[in-house]
Amino acid sequence: MTFDLNRIADPEYVKENRLDPHSDHRWFASPQEATTGTSSFEQSLNGLWKLHYAKSPALVVPGFERVDVDDSGWDDVPVPAHVQLLGYDRPQYTNVQYPWDGYEQLEPGQVPQRYNPVATYRRTFTLEHPLEDGERLSVSFHGAESAVAVWLNGAYVGYGTDSFTPSEFDLTTRWSTGRTSSWRRWSGGAPGRGSRTRTSSGSRACSGTSCCTAGPACTSRTSEW
Repeated sequence: MTFDLNRIADPEYVKENRLDPHSDHRWFASPQEATTGTSSFEQSLNGLWKLHYAKSPALVVPGFERVDVDDSGWDDVPVPAHVQLLGYDRPQYTNVQYPWDGYEQLEPGQVPQRYNPVATYRRTFTLEHPLEDGERLSVSFHGAESAVAVWLNGAYVGYGTDSFTPSEFDLTTRWSTGRTSSWRRWSGGAPGRGSRTRTSSGSRACSGTSCCTAGPACTSRTSEW
């Protein structure tokens, strides 16, 4: 399966391969571990990520999802963070106008092409605790404005919108090392939201191998029952 950029114009296209919502209960290896509040089943991916910022989809680095792409010239940025507060573009308060007004005229069902900033994030990581038999691995983004598409080791994983809803993806069959993710600022549902809103974007929740309670990205291991 590959990511079809044209599909994001469809306001009903809100997810692909994203896990269904579920309880956010945490789990621990032992009662003693639970007293520390730190779970060995979780691994936070918060910290420095490589970032390439493009003002439109046409300016995204070709082949950014490949493992061997050269990202040495990309910026190092903290995650979680709003990219506008890191000096990319600017925050905007929208009331009657949409943020892309003045750049291009859009009809319902269209997404901006001339001005639709895309940030591509990359980070390489290894699991602190290898997967055991029967365990599954997932990555969770607790907030990405306004959509996120995820690749792992060059392979497309999935897509999700809903900026303030966690997007969790199963990585079990694709796991070895590393990960890249790309999000875009406005997707097909954006014209449906807009009244009196300050718009900003980036990865502001948790990413890692489990569902973390703080930070933007985390990973987690779970057992099949």
